[in-house]
Amino acid sequence: MSSMTPGALSAFAHTGHPRTLRLPLISRRFDRRPHSYSLSSSSDGDADADTPSGRTLDDVLVNQDPYKRIWFGQPLVFINEQLDGQRFARIRRDWPQATQAVPHLIPFWIISLLCDQRAEHRHRSTNGPDYNNVAERFQSEIGFRVAAVREDHWCSGKHFPHSLRFAMDTNDWLAETNSGIFLPSPTPNIYTEPLPAGRADPFMNPEWSEMTAPKFALGPPRFEKGEMERIVALQGAFNAEWDEVLIMAKDIKIFAVPIYRLTYKITLRDGTAYTDGEIEQSIRVDWPRGQIQPIKEGPFGTIGNQLPQCRPARDGTNRFSLNSIGPPSRSAELMRIVMNAMRRRGPMTDAMWEDERILPLIAPSPVISGQGVQNYVNDHVLGRRTLDEPLYPIKRPQVAPTPSSLFSARSSLNYTKRAPANSTSSSSSSGSSSRSTGETSSQGSATSRYGPSWAGKRDSYVSSRARLQHERVRQTLRSPQQASKQKPVYPDILPDPRRYYKILGIDIPRSEMLDVDKREGVDEMISIRYVDLAMKRHPDRGGSTAEMTMLNEANRQIETLERRLAYFEGRDMDKENRKAQTNGR
Repeated sequence: MSSMTPGALSAFAHTGHPRTLRLPLISRRFDRRPHSYSLSSSSDGDADADTPSGRTLDDVLVNQDPYKRIWFGQPLVFINEQLDGQRFARIRRDWPQATQAVPHLIPFWIISLLCDQRAEHRHRSTNGPDYNNVAERFQSEIGFRVAAVREDHWCSGKHFPHSLRFAMDTNDWLAETNSGIFLPSPTPNIYTEPLPAGRADPFMNPEWSEMTAPKFALGPPRFEKGEMERIVALQGAFNAEWDEVLIMAKDIKIFAVPIYRLTYKITLRDGTAYTDGEIEQSIRVDWPRGQIQPIKEGPFGTIGNQLPQCRPARDGTNRFSLNSIGPPSRSAELMRIVMNAMRRRGPMTDAMWEDERILPLIAPSPVISGQGVQNYVNDHVLGRRTLDEPLYPIKRPQVAPTPSSLFSARSSLNYTKRAPANSTSSSSSSGSSSRSTGETSSQGSATSRYGPSWAGKRDSYVSSRARLQHERVRQTLRSPQQASKQKPVYPDILPDPRRYYKILGIDIPRSEMLDVDKREGVDEMISIRYVDLAMKRHPDRGGSTAEMTMLNEANRQIETLERRLAYFEGRDMDKENRKAQTNGR
């Protein structure tokens, strides 16, 4: 096979400029036989190897998430170098001291933190407020990728300053320029047979090994109150005279996207280095295990380590700005908080995957994907707050609700059976029998020679009914969620068959229109819209009589909660009122 010239993939990895990928396609298919690596030795020395025969990468890595939300990133640069020797030569361009390079698949969480905060500026010397910059409330996003490996792993603490926004922009560019061939894959087959057609040395062995392809060992972070407040405070900007003081207004929302990335652990003559499949991150690995990655030396000098932040622009326009959290010590402190929160949750378990804020990078529905998270974050950062929160549908077990009504169907009562005629039991034994059915000792004494008396039966019935009612009241008081379950459930988007909402400028009527707790706000909103439109559509203001008639009718039909409910249920309140008046007369 002829050697390959450096392609556009390498240019994209170093410069970030989109260019068309031109890769030669070889006619022969790749033979998936066990491969002997020319770059590495048989052992790595990091952990005990766990390679059960018959278990493949696809079996273990894909199936660890019951919802199959894990994606595998394409090693873009190394697709150009089809042979192990060519890849090793590419690595040695950056690390001339490299003696060995072992491919690993590392699990990463792409984390997006949506922060709601209030900001004000304080003078550094006097601690006085800045009267030129009034206090404001806004939302910002912090995005990054962090390795989800155990603490003793050589890659523990590794993180990228690349957010979900960067991943989605890269996917969009790849989809536009290469017909989606090099998009992330839902299976790790791209590492065992990297090209769609052709012959090339695989990056990984198809058999799974815990040493080179670990599963997700740590779940997404879950912060305590003080940690969330500190994360918000670390985003404050500062200059020579003024500090921006940020105070958390609401809890931070955490969204996580699972993804695997091909990485190479490079053995140097004087240490160890790390290079990923795109050579966009290549640094020395000499920080203590279990600690976060500090600012370290890379092949082209010192590498920055500041996390990106997205916040609304301060020029008053409907835009947002991307900047880094500075100085670097703030980003380092923020990552320490993140790592502590991940360790606190403990090892990854099956229950941790039952999280509706874990979403796939790509999904058939853009709402429950990385794109849905990005749209939701952009919407909130810009202050719009019109999109619903992207939540992945989790199959929760259906639990039958406990009835809370005091007037449910009467249950069967256990009456005391009459003693047989030939029974040798005395009246005391009959009393003990009545007590075994739930009667009190005083009720047990109300017996006759033929069994319980009518007074005893009556007392038993009343006591049983009282206990049932008491238990229902206690369950109702103990479970306040029952009251919310009794509320009617409406569809997220309400039907508008007669276009009343549309006429009033409400393009998408949502279920909040029928919420009892929000009735005053909705009534006021509809009234304001009616007044604004009436000033434009009234015949005296240049409108027409037909438009004003339609506007009046729409406002009258949905101006109150009762009328909105009737409109949703298909009832005509005007006819009902006329009928009631007629019956009253």
